[in-house]
Amino acid sequence: MEHEVNFEGFKIVELPNIPILQAKLPNPIITYLWELIDIAKKNPKNLKDGLAGNISTSIELQDTQNVFETLCVPTLKNLDDVRGRGWHPLNSGHTYNYKLTNLWVNYQKQTEFNPTHDHGGSYSFVVWMKIPTSNKEQRELPIAKESLNGDSISNFAFLYNDVIGNIRSLSIPMERETSGDMVIFPSRMKHQVYPFYECDEDRISVAGNFGVIYK
Repeated sequence: MEHEVNFEGFKIVELPNIPILQAKLPNPIITYLWELIDIAKKNPKNLKDGLAGNISTSIELQDTQNVFETLCVPTLKNLDDVRGRGWHPLNSGHTYNYKLTNLWVNYQKQTEFNPTHDHGGSYSFVVWMKIPTSNKEQRELPIAKESLNGDSISNFAFLYNDVIGNIRSLSIPMERETSGDMVIFPSRMKHQVYPFYECDEDRISVAGNFGVIYK
């Protein structure tokens, strides 16, 4: 017996998962971050011994005006309401909130990199303050031009397992116009930063973590 199946009529069921959030930050927030960086550089607290990065400089910042809690916490709580919070190992059904637990700035020079790592907390974020290179240009360098993986050089990348166990990579291309972008992701999600080349300027990024407090 012959049967015809119209696959166009199949329903696509998206499996529950936690999205990555990305946005361009408004100029006043970027200006505020530059001010925090300038303040921190006057009396720097070095954080390199507690971070995974193979980079030149990592300095603690203080969000004195609680800008990031004001900016991010409502979105994170709304995300939990939509997606559910059962994914989180600290989930206990109690009333909770998010608190910014740490904030820092990284200076990355050419050939330096951040190996695969994750963060403590519930959600983490990165703000790219200054990207002096272009992935489109970097992948034309002799070291990468004939590579099958041009998405590696100079980029930020997430690593995750799909539903059948394969390790997947999601790269965020580092272009000059990426400066001012922010990405928020689950803290335990593995990520890394590949090195860039033939550029004497620093790549500057701000990162932070949100932890959970229970009421």
